[in-house]
Amino acid sequence: MDVDVWVDARGRAVQTRLAFDVAGVTSVNTVTFTESGKAVKVDVPQGEVVGAPAPPEAG
Repeated sequence: MDVDVWVDARGRAVQTRLAFDVAGVTSVNTVTFTESGKAVKVDVPQGEVVGAPAPPEAG
């Protein structure tokens, strides 16, 4: 797993990138942070599982 973090002159994280490869499956996720210190409002969605595979049967 590789993680990169970009920081601004004040030492605050402004961007992160996480990259990993597990059994040939590669994923890279980049997150950019803006407007540091400002409040945000988050509406949490109702949780539900859609199209998830059935758990394996015990055997």
